[in-house]
Amino acid sequence: VVSTARAFGYTSVVLEDSGAATVSWLQQSAGGDAQVMARQISTAGAAGPAVQVATGGRQALGYPKLVHSAAGTFVAWGAAKPQTARLR
Repeated sequence: VVSTARAFGYTSVVLEDSGAATVSWLQQSAGGDAQVMARQISTAGAAGPAVQVATGGRQALGYPKLVHSAAGTFVAWGAAKPQTARLR
């Protein structure tokens, strides 16, 4: 289980060099806003803590995507104003 809240979906997954995975998704907050969330899944399948990356309107957040490179793992989101954040 990746999300324990009301997930909208729009998932993205990357495999890291260690074999662990990072997953991102959109979910609805208790206040009704959308949130871009991310968490790491270990090579043993254990889910790390969920991290809120961004919050806003569902359409404004767009379809979050992950990318992993030698510089780290990044998530990009935003329909009208694209934004990025380094996760690790």
